[in-house]
Amino acid sequence: MTLHQSTHVQKDIIVKKTKVLILFGGYSTEHEVSVNSARNVIQAIDKEKYEPIIVGLTKESGTWYYFTGTQLPNAVTTVSDSSNSLENVVNLRKTGQSVCLMNDTGSINISIDFVLPILHGKYGEDGCLQGLCRMFNLPFAGPAVASSAACMDKDFTKRILESCGIPIGPYMTVYAGEKITYEDVIKQLGSPFFLKPANTGSSVGIYKIKSKAEFETYLPIVFQYDEKIVIEQHIQGKEIECAVLGNQESVTSVLGEIKPNHEFYSYESKYIDPNGADLIIPAPLDQETTRKVQQYALKAYKALGCKGFSRVDFFVTSSNDIYLNEINTIPGFTNISMYPKLFEASGISYSDLISRIIELGIQDYKNWIALSTEHHLV
Repeated sequence: MTLHQSTHVQKDIIVKKTKVLILFGGYSTEHEVSVNSARNVIQAIDKEKYEPIIVGLTKESGTWYYFTGTQLPNAVTTVSDSSNSLENVVNLRKTGQSVCLMNDTGSINISIDFVLPILHGKYGEDGCLQGLCRMFNLPFAGPAVASSAACMDKDFTKRILESCGIPIGPYMTVYAGEKITYEDVIKQLGSPFFLKPANTGSSVGIYKIKSKAEFETYLPIVFQYDEKIVIEQHIQGKEIECAVLGNQESVTSVLGEIKPNHEFYSYESKYIDPNGADLIIPAPLDQETTRKVQQYALKAYKALGCKGFSRVDFFVTSSNDIYLNEINTIPGFTNISMYPKLFEASGISYSDLISRIIELGIQDYKNWIALSTEHHLV
């Protein structure tokens, strides 16, 4: 596939721009977080290199809407405002070797070179969108199908990490319909513990359980988010995050510590309460512990097949025991999100970071299409 690029003449120099489809919103519990992330990405993307093509997906149905301006609503809903009309309902269509963003009337017909998904959670971070891009032969940012799916599912992530000798905290996996009692959990994990849907992010649907009454109240609520849940032992320690950038050769950022001002680092403390958590960069860890966390982050990144960018989250106890908590393949990009802040502290600006992520996606695409599709007899 050839990248189709728009051009403009500036001071007698022809500047080629890559048309980047920025997707945000989506049919997900993390819809509003995605909108906030996209708003910041649109403002920061290098517009001398890239032409942003902005598309929001509705929360109700996942319908795609093309936005002509950069003023995004707080949420994408069906025909909710003047910038979001039925005329702007679009989808991807393949025309020869080109992939275009089109509406039914043909009044919108824009060739697409690259997809930058800012879709957190279901359908955007779990391999669905990545599979769509593969089907359309489109380069995209971040890990591919299998890696995205495995990292989204907390149970799958833990199983892979365990097989690689990467330390994780004690946990249980429970499927809908299985019988599990508070006493069963206490016997295996102690108290308190966490109930988590296997396939959500941004701390959506997560509850810290300290009593039998809380367990019986919140267990059915957590199952409303997923048919599979993980129950994790509470680990008392610092919440440490490490940003990773790269494909075959990857680098880590400095580490950051999150000190929640709530019961734990909940959705409210992340995105609603401006004083919900204190971010400490660099994290107050000794040099050897810092090195170990970064090594585990790179090892997990490779084991799970991550590409482009991801954020790896850890717990570090007072005795410097390290436990990997989870990996986020499309981490938040809001103005208070850890991923861009960590790399900013490592010497990469927000705008340059976006450019590097796009360049890594294009390189990974070139590597992917270079793979043989022929059957070679030996």
